[in-house]
Amino acid sequence: MRSKITRLLIGLSMFIVVATLIYNLSDYNKSYQVAAFKWGPLSINDFNGDGIDEVIGTIGTAGLPIKYDLSNLGLKDLSVRDIRFADFNNDGLLDAISNVYSEPATPDGTYDKFIQLYWGVGGNKFELDTNFSKNKFTGFGETIVVADLNNNGLLDILIPQYKIAGSKNPYSRNLLLKNNGNKLFTEVAVDAGVTETLFSKQPEGGQALDINRDGFIDLYVGGSLLLNNGDFTFKDITKSVGLTGQLDEGAKFFDFDLDGDLDFIYNPAFYKPILFINKSLKFKGIKGDFFPNPGETFDSSFGLNLGDINHDGYEDLLLAGGKDSNGENLAPRLYVNKKGRSFKRQRLTTDGGGWSDLVSFGDLNNDGGIDLVVRYGGIKVFINDDLPDNYIKLTVLGNGHKNQHGRVVVAKLSRSKSKAMVIDGGSGYMSNQPYSLIIPNDDYREITFDIYCADKVIKFGAISGNIIKDCMQ
Repeated sequence: MRSKITRLLIGLSMFIVVATLIYNLSDYNKSYQVAAFKWGPLSINDFNGDGIDEVIGTIGTAGLPIKYDLSNLGLKDLSVRDIRFADFNNDGLLDAISNVYSEPATPDGTYDKFIQLYWGVGGNKFELDTNFSKNKFTGFGETIVVADLNNNGLLDILIPQYKIAGSKNPYSRNLLLKNNGNKLFTEVAVDAGVTETLFSKQPEGGQALDINRDGFIDLYVGGSLLLNNGDFTFKDITKSVGLTGQLDEGAKFFDFDLDGDLDFIYNPAFYKPILFINKSLKFKGIKGDFFPNPGETFDSSFGLNLGDINHDGYEDLLLAGGKDSNGENLAPRLYVNKKGRSFKRQRLTTDGGGWSDLVSFGDLNNDGGIDLVVRYGGIKVFINDDLPDNYIKLTVLGNGHKNQHGRVVVAKLSRSKSKAMVIDGGSGYMSNQPYSLIIPNDDYREITFDIYCADKVIKFGAISGNIIKDCMQ
């Protein structure tokens, strides 16, 4: 039923470039125009409920994504910085939360742009929550993260925001919206202990994940790893686990070396990414040649994400381009993970196509291949033709609903390799990846899985197909 995905974001001009991702560097020169945002948010989700994920502004198909009419969806009041689509009331319809990046619109300190909440109402429509709008939450918003932080089956919302000295903005701090049910939220960041992080007053990236697998979803924001105490309060454990705390322009926990735990990488924006390896929840920074690209410049590179493009199990790195030494715009950059030892640059596209920042991954045509999405002079999608022979698509639910963002899943790929994955609720830098997890299985061996739910671990084996497991049943 495609009626739910028509007509998004009034007033934004759109275009998408769709190209074939080819691993022979000299062959990459194919592209043509379809449709997408000229400028705007980057969100990937199954907007129309047909099992195919799409970039906001397109309809996913078994072939290439196609454009749709942007009018009359009900998002006309949207002031876009970042946007996160999720089902906040468990009615089976996607809802939306959007933030802003706003200084006063008038000399007297009046604001005219606010964080907005929208409810999916069916029939091609979202409806603005006018009662929520009365809060007039504003600020300098960054990567929105959603997760069920108290295990009540309802998704809560973290909105990281800059703390800017001298700003008259009353919400120049992080916001945490506790979901009370009945379409009501309470802002609880002060009591929860997440208003400001210890290391960076300018949070950029964010992520929700159960880092210690105790059943409670933890948070990364502003260079800090915040452990969920289980009572809707959080403790900063950054230094105690060996992370340094820093300003990032995109960060993510992922399994670099397939040892079954979550490592950490962040983008400093002005030099190459920094990698930390996790050993029993103790992180150690890697200072060697895991990123051997001495001739590259990383000035103003804002944006980072990871996904397995060549279905070898290892997560590959997608990085925003930034600028060269002459100030010219660089194209987004792809680095293939060389079996958990290093990253190697792989040509993606040519420079000079405009500014790039937001980057993400997702299977946009339901063929098992992980495609690339970048905001590079507009939203562009690179369709991956290097497809797995066989794969598993895993969807983890909570009482029948997609509300298990941040849960950790570990897949045992072989005797020596296990891959830890996180159900995404917003990550990297102002982007998200699809809710369902894709695990390539070219060898057609049984892969065993552990899903770390709130109060149990679900164990099972699978060889291929669409697998659905429920943490609350």
